[in-house]
Amino acid sequence: MMEAHIDDEERVIETLTKKLHGSLKLSTLCLRSCGLTENNVIAMLHAIKHMPSLKVLDISDNSIGPDGAIELAEHLKYGKGLIEFNIFGNNCQDDGIIKIVENTKDHPKIQNLNIGMNDITSKSIYPIEQLFPILTFFSIIEL
Repeated sequence: MMEAHIDDEERVIETLTKKLHGSLKLSTLCLRSCGLTENNVIAMLHAIKHMPSLKVLDISDNSIGPDGAIELAEHLKYGKGLIEFNIFGNNCQDDGIIKIVENTKDHPKIQNLNIGMNDITSKSIYPIEQLFPILTFFSIIEL
C-alpha cells in the first residue's frame, strides 16, 4: 500500500507517475485526501495502464470534479485487475458519476465501488440502478 500527500504541483505528480509507471507488484494505491485535482489525476492515470497487479484504487476525498471523473472513467478499462475503486467525496457530480458507473458496469472485475458524497442528484439514479441486476460484479455501492 502506498499513501502520499500531493500538492497541486506538476513536478510532484510527474515524479510519482514515473515511479508508479510499470510497477509490477503494487496491488493497492491509496491517494486519499492528498490534493488530487482534475489536472493532476490525468497524469496519474497514464501510469495505471502499466500496473498489472493493481487491485485497489482509493482516490477518495480529493477534488477531481466532473471532468476529472469522466477522464478517470475512460481509463478504468486499463486497470484490468482492479476489483475495488473508491472515488468517495470528489465532487464528481452527475456527469462524472454517470460515466464512472457506465464504465464500471463494463469492467470485468470491479466488485466494490464507492461513489458516495459526490453531489449527485436524481439524474444519476437510473444509471446506478443498472448496476443492481449484475450484483455478481458489484458487491458494495455506497451512496
